[in-house]
Amino acid sequence: MMAGLFVYGSLLRAHMVNAWQMRRNRTTGVLVAAVLALLTLTGYLLYYAGGESARPVISVAHWAVGLGIGVFLPVPIWQGRSERALR
Repeated sequence: MMAGLFVYGSLLRAHMVNAWQMRRNRTTGVLVAAVLALLTLTGYLLYYAGGESARPVISVAHWAVGLGIGVFLPVPIWQGRSERALR
């Protein structure tokens, strides 16, 4: 988890802010940032919210979002490459 947060923080500062200022991939960037924020939130909830009834729901949500981002993550990469090819 901590390595993932480190990578997310590195992406946020070095990559996402620069792309935002250049007005590139804003829609997909916001979606990726929102999904990563949701993963961070559900991860912390799993760790700190110890309720027995809420934990299975949070766990399923965390797993579903985590697996879903693996499918979605290539979209901004593909979009950026296709924009670059048009120039």
